[in-house]
Amino acid sequence: MKYYTIAKLTRIEQKIKKSRFIATAIPVTSKAEVEESLKHIREEFHNATHNCFAYRIGYGDKEISYYTDDGEPSQTAGPPICNSIIGHNLTNIIVIVTRYYGGTKLGTGGLIRAYGGSTSLVLESADIIEKRVKQKIKIEYNYAQINIIMHQINVFQGKILEQNYAETNLILIELNEEQTISFLQSLNNASRGQIKAQLI
Repeated sequence: MKYYTIAKLTRIEQKIKKSRFIATAIPVTSKAEVEESLKHIREEFHNATHNCFAYRIGYGDKEISYYTDDGEPSQTAGPPICNSIIGHNLTNIIVIVTRYYGGTKLGTGGLIRAYGGSTSLVLESADIIEKRVKQKIKIEYNYAQINIIMHQINVFQGKILEQNYAETNLILIELNEEQTISFLQSLNNASRGQIKAQLI
């Protein structure tokens, strides 16, 4: 399974009826990274009128999304930001739109267009990248089986994350999710069912 996100922090700024709108898009993979990103933006723009945001993390049934209007009228900031992220088919991203009020009220429609439009501008300016969903597999083995395992890892282009030698020898690998079943079947066949592997 593949998904799309942005390669790095991207920012645009525009003025709408004297208000400054600064949209910052940041790649994130967890709630901890979301909180860290928000902390930095709130510190950078500590005197802003609003720091409205939306984020989307994960994919499929593991997707998490959230938004806030941060003091703007209900549904005028967070939802337009979130809808723009979804409309661009992106995940693992947070977009914060900072506003410095310029003295002229924009009205409900104007705010929706301003926040949604700022988000669209920053996403269109960003470097969009394709990524694959990864799956981790733990493999238990004995020394005589190491060549079989390494061959299968190479065939399926797996990445070794960890390798431990203790009472039980363990290897932790990462594969593209869509290759997981084929890898497990191939490993089982090659070892005649002697190698224990499980998803984690």
